[in-house]
Amino acid sequence: IGTRKMRVGDRTMNEKELREIAGSNCVTVGAHTMTHPALVFQMPDICSQEIVYSGRELEKIINKRVNTFSYPFGNFDIDTANMVKEAGYIRSRTIIPGIVTENTDPMQIPSENAGAMDCEELADYLALTWIFKGDARD
Repeated sequence: IGTRKMRVGDRTMNEKELREIAGSNCVTVGAHTMTHPALVFQMPDICSQEIVYSGRELEKIINKRVNTFSYPFGNFDIDTANMVKEAGYIRSRTIIPGIVTENTDPMQIPSENAGAMDCEELADYLALTWIFKGDARD
């Protein structure tokens, strides 16, 4: 439970909704910890548990491999990024704005607020802001 005010309509997705969105070609479901702590302020064993178990629990629900991660509050340091990588994730998202290039560290992917875009708008937006070779959903 955080101190953030909930907006009308804000709620956690249920398992059915998670499975549905995980089947979409527009969205990649990634891990984000179990209890949403700022990882850089946690003891290494707690940090590792949060990182590992959040992915495992999601995999059980969506019946797919979860290989992406998003740092709670965008907080990370090199140790946290290494823990995420060691846990088997292939990329992780920060809240640092920027453009993704071939030289971007996959454990420190910048992000921009996509707002309320539909699937086509999001695809167009990503085509302009992601400069890389290959499929982002690998």
